[in-house]
Amino acid sequence: MSQRIMIVDDHAEMRGVLREWLVARFPGESIVEAETAEQGLAMAVAADPDVVVMDFSLPGMNGIDATRRLRAMSPRVQVVMLTIWDSPSLRAAAAKAGAAAYVTKDRVDQDLAPVLARLLAGLGGVGRCE
Repeated sequence: MSQRIMIVDDHAEMRGVLREWLVARFPGESIVEAETAEQGLAMAVAADPDVVVMDFSLPGMNGIDATRRLRAMSPRVQVVMLTIWDSPSLRAAAAKAGAAAYVTKDRVDQDLAPVLARLLAGLGGVGRCE
């Protein structure tokens, strides 16, 4: 059974790159995209994603607040916070909001695939937020 991965990022180019990257590494998985946190939250109701790759810096609601709301709506959804900033305070905020992992955009090639593989396998959080 195909699992669902949602990308929430306001940059179309980044969403496209992430989609191609995910399709190459996780063939057969269903991938949906949202441009804003609000759109992602609305889509999550219908799409019922297993994992959400959530950008931190979004217009309107940021990724931390969106993660908090998403986890309140659907506690089983695993969220990977994706950001350009490697900040201990952001990692702590992501963990407090319910993110299972925190990956910086400069480490996507090295870190995102193993994190997603673990989450999609149902192995839970990877302890990288704190």
